[in-house]
Amino acid sequence: MVLILKKRRVCPMRVISLSASSQSIKYKAELSLKESQDKADISKVFHCDGLLLCTIRESKLVVCNPCLGKTKWIQHYTARYWNTKCALGYVDNKSCRSYKILSYSFKPNNRVDEFGIYEFSSDTWRDLDVDTDDFVMVLEHAVSLKGNVYWCVKDKTDKFDSVLCFDFRSERLRRLCFPNFQTRGFNHLSVTREEQLSVLHRCYAPLQMELWVTNEIDTEAELSWSLPWSLSYLIDEEKKVFVCCIQFNGHSTKNTLYIFGKDGKRISKMTFGESTYYNQWWPHIFNYVPSFVQIQQ
Repeated sequence: MVLILKKRRVCPMRVISLSASSQSIKYKAELSLKESQDKADISKVFHCDGLLLCTIRESKLVVCNPCLGKTKWIQHYTARYWNTKCALGYVDNKSCRSYKILSYSFKPNNRVDEFGIYEFSSDTWRDLDVDTDDFVMVLEHAVSLKGNVYWCVKDKTDKFDSVLCFDFRSERLRRLCFPNFQTRGFNHLSVTREEQLSVLHRCYAPLQMELWVTNEIDTEAELSWSLPWSLSYLIDEEKKVFVCCIQFNGHSTKNTLYIFGKDGKRISKMTFGESTYYNQWWPHIFNYVPSFVQIQQ
């Protein structure tokens, strides 16, 4: 299932037609956050193990299982919620999975500080001492894989990209290597078949994409990358296309779906409304795998 966060709501989406002359997208009814008196404005959403962690602009968090219709509302870790992000993960124990939330805030210089951990088992937040001297910023859209969280990060010189992993068992960060890109560009992580990391590398010029996939990451060994076709990004598997979102244009954002073929060349694009540069409600497309995970109240 493909979900999209747009206009502060999360809803399923499906691309109906991808031809150059006729493109269309179908959106289904938005997901309901039960136990909410009003419709919640969702600024960020994070998927882990069939659960959605939604950040509400009124400084609250809500974890929901759309498949079961269950929710849990959680107070934010910090009063600096406008400059804070959260990620959901778990520790895989023998009998069950222990779910946790990682909170991290940004300083004005894009350095990350003020880490906190929320544990569902105790329903409490606690401070977390994490060393962040090696990197400058955590880029948008972290992903969850096998309970841990992964980001794209830059070093202090802003020249070298790498992958940063947060292990919820050890509660420590670990740097991992990126592919050897031939050109500079933007990087966006995703998950392939719930087993591997994949990175979409968008070259600055020309507008072209590369899709790289890792080996298995169960071990402490360094990542190795290959350049196959990543099914994680597929919207239409038969036609072998993938879709990415957002085109920047000054102080506004045209919400645009770019459609690319297997060779990384653009097939077409379609626009669906605009967002302002100054808000954080830009569209975000992600794959969602339903589950029957119970939310610990």
